[in-house]
Order: sequence, then C-alpha cells, then structure tokens
Amino acid sequence: MAGELFEKISAGAISPDMPDCKAIVINLHNGEALFQSLSRLHSRMNYKVFVVYSTEKKLAQVLKKCREANLPAIVYGGNLDSIAATLPKTEFSLSMVSSGYCANDSDRAAIEDLIYLPNLDEFSYIGYQGYLTSSSFLNSLHDRYFQELRLGLLRENISLCEPMLRSCDRHLFDLNSLRYSDFPHAANGNPNGLYAEEACSVARYMGLSVKVSAFYLYGLTEVADNKVCNNLVAQIIWHICEGIQTNITENPYDSEQEGKFMRKIVNFGEKGDEIVFINSTTTDRWWMEVPASGNKNNKLIPCSFSDYKTACIGEVPMKWLFFYQKYSIL
Repeated sequence: MAGELFEKISAGAISPDMPDCKAIVINLHNGEALFQSLSRLHSRMNYKVFVVYSTEKKLAQVLKKCREANLPAIVYGGNLDSIAATLPKTEFSLSMVSSGYCANDSDRAAIEDLIYLPNLDEFSYIGYQGYLTSSSFLNSLHDRYFQELRLGLLRENISLCEPMLRSCDRHLFDLNSLRYSDFPHAANGNPNGLYAEEACSVARYMGLSVKVSAFYLYGLTEVADNKVCNNLVAQIIWHICEGIQTNITENPYDSEQEGKFMRKIVNFGEKGDEIVFINSTTTDRWWMEVPASGNKNNKLIPCSFSDYKTACIGEVPMKWLFFYQKYSIL
C-alpha cells in the first residue's frame, strides 16, 4: 500500500533508482508474521524500507544488489556459517551483540573463526555475560586488540556502545542475547540478557554507524510463531532504520566540515603530555587522537564524553591506553 513505511518488493526490483528507500530488509524465513508486525509501525519521517524474501543460498546475490544500489541490508535469519560466507574478502570492521552463549561446538568454532579472519580490522563484542563467555575467548579478543563490553556495564550506561559501533560497517545481533521473558523464542532459554528496550537502543546506535553496509539478526532455528517475538524483531528493525534515516556522516579531518567541530586539548603532568579530543557541535559525538608508531598519522578513535571527563580529572582514559598500545606495536 502506498504511504506505508515498509513495503514488499521482489529481490529483482532492487535498484539505485529508489531515492526514498533507506534500507532493504531481507527475510530468510517463510511466512508473513514479520511483515505483519512491520506493517503496523510508522515513522514521523518520510522514507521507505523495502522487504524482500530470499534464502540462505541466494543471500549473497541479494546483498550484492543492495551494495550496487548503495542501500544497507538488514538480514533476518540464517546462522553464523551462512553469514560468514557473505562477508567481504577485503578489510572490514564488525560488531557482535551476543550473550556469549553457544548452542553447540559448531557455533563456538564459527565465532572463533570469525575473530581470526585476517581481513577483520576492528571487532566489538557487546552485551556478553561473564558466566556464559570463556576466558580463553576474551583473551583472544584482547590479543587482537578487539573491544568488548559486558552486559552489566552496558546496562549502567547504554551509550557506551555507541563509539564501539560507530566505525563498524557490518553488525551481528544474536537474538539469543535477549532475556527469555522478553523473547520467549530464544533458543537458550536464558533468564538474563538484554531487555527489549535495551535491544532497540543498541539497534538504533547500529543504524547510526557511519559506513554501515549490512545488519544481521540471527539465532533462530525456525520462524518465531510468538506474536511478542515477531513484534520485538520488527521494532529492532524499525530502530535500525530510524538510525539510518537520522544519521549524519561526519569526518573531523574533512576540511569542508572544519567549522562543525571543537578541538579540546587536555594536558597531563609536568612533561606537557596531552590528549586531543574532538567534539561535534552537530551530533555531540566525540573522538580522540591516538599517536601511531613511526611517522604514521595519528589515529582518530571514536570515544564518549565520559572519556573526556576522565581526562579532565587527570586520569588517562582506558580506551586511549588500549588504542595507544594497539597502534604503538603495529
């Protein structure tokens, strides 16, 4: 129907000539339950999201059409193996929202294979629960200088995940990271996990990432026949789309955008050491400069206002130390 936010089209109809379209939802599950939930949702902004049906075998082809049309894809369904088959061979960055739970050895091996991909430049592991996540896996993340944020810290300040998601071009969202009472179709039946509202907030931050190409909502072995589950998945997708629609692409090093940022220099100690922070006057995003080894240019790292506040009281932010160590050895 004309005027609806979400509309169904065939995969063959995806093209660059869709100026009002902001994203393509690729549904790998049969049935109309998800689309019925999506069709009840509205936006105050004027844009379109088209929904196509596909299979895991054809997913790579549909994703290619989305890239050619310069449209981000939101994939619903599949598993880590089918997702890994669609990841680029060139350098990319990735986030994963996960409780840490793995249903079997195959899932565990798929995650470990993922973080050791030679072309994976950045990886953010968000929302994990310590008692479901092995110390060896966390050590592997630290060895590769990948970021992680456990559920407890995320719950204290949901905005902490935004800098970790900002530079990622692909996002994985394991629906099993939701607590069972909010998502009763979750395979692991975990009583703890993300609340529905937290999941939607994280999804919006994903949509706000600056160079996103694809989102993957996975973890279900079959279509959820529970209305609450379908409504929640639909609302997670809606929040991703709202983030995409409201996103503003910013680059503090772009001379054409120079007047949109404020540089704030924090000095430390008697040696005159300093950390340079950059704040957007448009979106209130924050970055900090981290020196790289040799004669390489400084690295611009997404950060939060809390990192700036930490520096202002004379403490070096842990995020700065983390990336300083990373880039001083590369």
